[in-house]
Amino acid sequence: MVEPLGSWIERDELLYSYRKHGPDAAVAEGWSSLTKKFVEALPYKLTPSQLNAISEIIRDLKRPVPMNRLVQGEVGCGKTVVAFLACMEVVSSGFQAAFMVPTELLAIQHHEHLLKLLENIEDQSKPSIALLTGSTTARQSRIIRQGLQNGDISLVIGTHSLFADKVEFSALRIAIVDEQHRFGVIQRGTFTSKLYMGSGNAKMSENAACSPKDEV
Repeated sequence: MVEPLGSWIERDELLYSYRKHGPDAAVAEGWSSLTKKFVEALPYKLTPSQLNAISEIIRDLKRPVPMNRLVQGEVGCGKTVVAFLACMEVVSSGFQAAFMVPTELLAIQHHEHLLKLLENIEDQSKPSIALLTGSTTARQSRIIRQGLQNGDISLVIGTHSLFADKVEFSALRIAIVDEQHRFGVIQRGTFTSKLYMGSGNAKMSENAACSPKDEV
């Protein structure tokens, strides 16, 4: 069962703050400095719906219980940026994030998009990001796997390669699945089984529309 993203009262208050003061004032005070810098560096304003979604997700991430969220919306509505912000919040606290997508082209696009969005953030604040797909060379794959295992890489974007047995993480806190309907239940389960086993790990899925097998 999917938990709704916020009460109407919370939503109305956030919308009012956004409309009156702009995005900076609407950003929650408890967000990490990296997440705030990421928002400030965006070449556009987040919509009230995006702000509401990420506020609720970050609230969940700060709780000592597991999170399981579904972010759903039309193509182009900004779900990916919400996922990126969730990743920023996680890596800023010393954990890792993994973002799995169904195709290599989409993985490359997400990777390039994220690097572009991070261009206006100072180097010392930028997380270490990697791209892992079926076309990644054997040598580069070994380097990436080693970086994930020892914690040198904070965030990885990839395809089915991410749930391979050889891919291990130092402290994976959030596992994001884009277009989850294009992955099987076992594939998604194998991927999320790599999450850090401490309290507060997080699963997040994105869909453009409901799939019959996702209905409860």
